[in-house]
Amino acid sequence: DPRQLVLEAGQDRGPTLCLTCGAVYTKGNPEDESSHEKTHNEMREKLKFPGWKKERKCDEDLDGRVLIVQPGDSRHMWKKVQDVLSIVDRDLGFAEPGKIRKPD
Repeated sequence: DPRQLVLEAGQDRGPTLCLTCGAVYTKGNPEDESSHEKTHNEMREKLKFPGWKKERKCDEDLDGRVLIVQPGDSRHMWKKVQDVLSIVDRDLGFAEPGKIRKPD
C-alpha cells in the first residue's frame, strides 16, 4: 500500500497492558520491564493464599472460596484482608484505598 507510513513486521510496539497486575509498560525497555516485574511479583505475593488452619468458609466452588474474618481474629488474617483490599480498591478506583468501614 503506497499510503503505508510504518513497516509492520509483527513486532510489539507501544505500551503493553499486563492483564494480571494492571501495569502498563513498554516491552524491550529494560527500565519499564524491571518496574513491571516488580509490580507483577508484588501483586502475586499479595494474592497468594494457601489457606489457614482455622479459617471460616462462607462458600466454596471451583473458582475458590469465600472466607469470613471477624473482629478479634488473628493479625495475620487481617493483614491478608488488607492486602487483598488494597488490590480491589486500586482496581475499582477508590480514593481511600485500604480503609475498612467498621459495622455500626
